[in-house]
Amino acid sequence: MMNLNPLGSFLLDRKVKGMPGQIEPFLLSRIGEKQWNVLREDLSLPLAVLKESAVAHNEAWMRRFLDLSGAVIAPHGKTTMSPQLFARQIADGAWGITVATAQQLHVARDFGFERVVLANQLVGRQAIKYVISELQRNPSFDFYCLADSEANIRALAGAAREAGLDRPIQVLLEGGYASGRTGCRDLEAALVLARSIKSAEPFLALRGVEGFEGLVAGTTVEKETGVARFLKFLVETATSVAHEGLLRLDR
Repeated sequence: MMNLNPLGSFLLDRKVKGMPGQIEPFLLSRIGEKQWNVLREDLSLPLAVLKESAVAHNEAWMRRFLDLSGAVIAPHGKTTMSPQLFARQIADGAWGITVATAQQLHVARDFGFERVVLANQLVGRQAIKYVISELQRNPSFDFYCLADSEANIRALAGAAREAGLDRPIQVLLEGGYASGRTGCRDLEAALVLARSIKSAEPFLALRGVEGFEGLVAGTTVEKETGVARFLKFLVETATSVAHEGLLRLDR
């Protein structure tokens, strides 16, 4: 369950980025008492300013978009790393919160966010151990991570088996493209990986296929063509994976 109350007791002082150098330590819950004004240069630059009216406008727009489109979104939290904004996004209909690193996952969990997508492979013994312990500790923790290598699948399944995890680590197979950062680059490689995940049941569960198109390079036309080609590949991969019965869709 989300709990933002601990934020109020966070101590701010001059060592916190953006704080004026002459302040004495004070609680975050009392920051409004400072009545700081950006135009008076009460705060050091550079800084980011959020207008409540603009945030409220964006919230209303996104709620309408979700209602009209039927889309399901998990906004990326790595840019703001603000649990207060995470909570507002969830309240406005976000399905979950996305993070990029194990450290960011820790922050989301510390404030009780229960559905989190790690837009990365879950790697490293300590990070894997932490996720498994959270899955064991809290039945409502709904966690997803990406996979594009059989070595990672073996590591996850082995750690889950050793810990006696009684529910699977949920995995999204990552599709990729030539010159991209990550992901399976062709259908056969994707199917080989999907079969490896299937063979690792009940410790792993393949929940879907995903990909990131943001690094497709070239002119505007080349990018559009490349993105379209990549999306077609993801659809083909998902269709083939489903046809082989490799997806685990039970909850």
